[in-house]
Amino acid sequence: MDLVTRFLLFACVVITGAATACTVAPPTGGPVDVIAPNVQTVAVTPTEVAPGQAFTVEALVSDSVGVTGVSFVLRLGATAATWCGGVATLVSGTSQTGMWSLQCTAPAIVNGGAYHVNTIAADAANNFQTIPDGPPSATTGNFTITGPTADLVAPTVVSVTSAPATIARTGTLTISAHLTDATGVQAVFFQARRNGLASGWCAGPGALTSGTATDGVWTLTCIVPADADVGAGYGIGTLSSDTLNNLGYIGDGPADPTRGNFAVTV
Repeated sequence: MDLVTRFLLFACVVITGAATACTVAPPTGGPVDVIAPNVQTVAVTPTEVAPGQAFTVEALVSDSVGVTGVSFVLRLGATAATWCGGVATLVSGTSQTGMWSLQCTAPAIVNGGAYHVNTIAADAANNFQTIPDGPPSATTGNFTITGPTADLVAPTVVSVTSAPATIARTGTLTISAHLTDATGVQAVFFQARRNGLASGWCAGPGALTSGTATDGVWTLTCIVPADADVGAGYGIGTLSSDTLNNLGYIGDGPADPTRGNFAVTV
């Protein structure tokens, strides 16, 4: 299986939580193998991981025609831990029966709690096996991250302003957003919108221009094009994430302190 196919399978697990089928096209011609790889065990070493500590995820997988790829997704409850996951490496045995391994390091700031591992394995005939969320077993790779952090809340958007509030075509628009988050805002993305539709001329990541990641102001400047639609009804869609990858979104709409409403004039 090529790297692109492996990536698509891995991405499917991240998006669906391995709860639904992720399919790839079967090979054509010759005898057809329809038996998926057998994931015998999945384990994390050590089983208790401190923030900042390295650990290993391993799976013993067998298949008669040969395993071609194994990928892992770590999950805390129903949430994927994006800081660890991806394609594993065959470290011992053979593709027919072998141990596949992935090395990870827990971030210094990470949610503590009981984690488990989703696993997807594919063979040379594009059969695949997924180990989804479920009760603890020999194939769920359960482990614990220690520490007091328990942040599942997206950043708080205190306010979003657009200056000037009424701007002429070809003018420079400055978007400023005040955001707070207990563990720190990681990224903010803005998009100018009008009546629910993206304007197309103002979208991009904001930069932290004052304060801190836990309580700061993020800004983006845009040039209003000469053919921009004239009138009110503009607002700012704001997408934000924190260091623990909690996501929040506020869309455009009626005048509101968090929507950065503005108007364009001739």
